[in-house]
Amino acid sequence: MANSRKDDVLAWLRDAHAMEVATTDNLERLIARADDYPRLKTAMQHHAEVSRRQKEEIEHQLKVAGSDTSTLKDATMRLAGQLEPLVSGTTADDMPKHLIAAHSWEQFEIGAYRSMLGAAEELGMTDLKSMCERFIPEEEEMAKVFFDELPQVTRKYLREHATL
Repeated sequence: MANSRKDDVLAWLRDAHAMEVATTDNLERLIARADDYPRLKTAMQHHAEVSRRQKEEIEHQLKVAGSDTSTLKDATMRLAGQLEPLVSGTTADDMPKHLIAAHSWEQFEIGAYRSMLGAAEELGMTDLKSMCERFIPEEEEMAKVFFDELPQVTRKYLREHATL
């Protein structure tokens, strides 16, 4: 049986909520490891606050639409976010790997919000459209930070941990 367009948008909003829950969790773990990277740490702290606000805005969108978040999706996304640090956290080059994963995650968020923007435009959902238009540049800003900081973090790793 096919979903209604509203059902699809509600599912995507629940996905976005779970995505922001996982983002906040992942950023908090990275922040705890970023003492040697003050600019990066400050940017991640700011983006963690942005993600918390985004999560609240998504909850509002769901409530207005007569729905709520998905505990299962939240838990699944959190679990997925917890696995990457467990794997790369056991290696000496964990910080460069964390940044690569974090950059990829931000790109995933940008794509999710771009897709939802298209749905909002198609369905005339002006509040959702406005939300997506605010969120996309916020995600792009954090993706750029990860992208820009990655060479420096990698150089620092090489200087301090790698042998000739």
